[in-house]
Amino acid sequence: QMLDSIGYAYQQQGLPDRAIPLLEQSLEIRQKISSGPSEQVATSMLNLATALHSAGKTASAEGYYRQAFAMNRQLFGNDHQRVAQVMSELGRLLLEGDSNLDEAEQILKTSLDIYSRHLGKDSEEVARTLLQLGHVALWRDDLPKAEYYLREAFRVCQLRLSRTHPTFVHTLGSLGMTLAKLGKLDEAESLLKEALELQRKVFGPTNSQVPSALHALSSLYEQRRQYPEAIRLLDQAVAIVRQTNGESHWETGYYYDSLGKLYLKSGALDKAQADVEHALNIFHDALPADHLYIASSQHTLGEIFLAKGNVTAAAESLRAAIDICTKAAGADSWRTARSENTLGVALSKTGHIEEAAKLL
Repeated sequence: QMLDSIGYAYQQQGLPDRAIPLLEQSLEIRQKISSGPSEQVATSMLNLATALHSAGKTASAEGYYRQAFAMNRQLFGNDHQRVAQVMSELGRLLLEGDSNLDEAEQILKTSLDIYSRHLGKDSEEVARTLLQLGHVALWRDDLPKAEYYLREAFRVCQLRLSRTHPTFVHTLGSLGMTLAKLGKLDEAESLLKEALELQRKVFGPTNSQVPSALHALSSLYEQRRQYPEAIRLLDQAVAIVRQTNGESHWETGYYYDSLGKLYLKSGALDKAQADVEHALNIFHDALPADHLYIASSQHTLGEIFLAKGNVTAAAESLRAAIDICTKAAGADSWRTARSENTLGVALSKTGHIEEAAKLL
């Protein structure tokens, strides 16, 4: 019990690397003294999974989440708050990795139903689950559904939580980002500025949560074509991510890629190429070869080469993007169509009119 309590305390303080050894020991001891499934073993599994998740060890975390899920169902049945809690955490992990959006959505919807019936539709747990469902919709580019979930989550947050509560802060930022994507820029700007201020206040100025708020506000100014301000904010985000995650983390690559896209739009092609190629190098080492982030960077690199007049290099990058998008998102996805269209433009410049016509 003491090992588990101390490990949980370290986890709550944001120190998963110190928590994990203690939680592993606690789980091992509890499994040895238990004759079968028990509430204590299930709790240790969940605590260990959460710490592993925080430390970025997603494969191990997923295994323990699934074990905790199965054991809690065995102990308490399918319709219990503890089951909903594990489902919510597992759904969040699956969502973050974009590994199985269908399963993540199904798990989160089931969790939402359990929470709504047991705790009421205006509970904190409902708000957190609505927030994650909003993120599922964002991953799928279903912006109207994302707005619905996030406005509902925000409504519950306003009823139940203080403005400095982490769930309130995350919901505020996600709703602002969604509204920006929908073109509702004035409302989005107000929400995103408040979210950034609260992120810094609640989590600290260099916390890993702050870059997402900077990125969202940068994207808003990008839509307004205020590129210097957008680049300034994203530069801050890159600096924080490099400090917190290191140079080789996939998230660092993501922010470099975003900065490269901004430089492309502002016309600074050499800076754009350098940042996107750096992102690709990080992605190749940190992500599966068919990850959509790699496809996105290859597409952007193709656009950069096309803008520079290097049509051969552009076509090579765009074909790589199409190959990944077709496998990961489907031949009919907008990502595939976008890269095919740009490749068609490139091919038309080299006289390959017939092949270009099939893509445009």
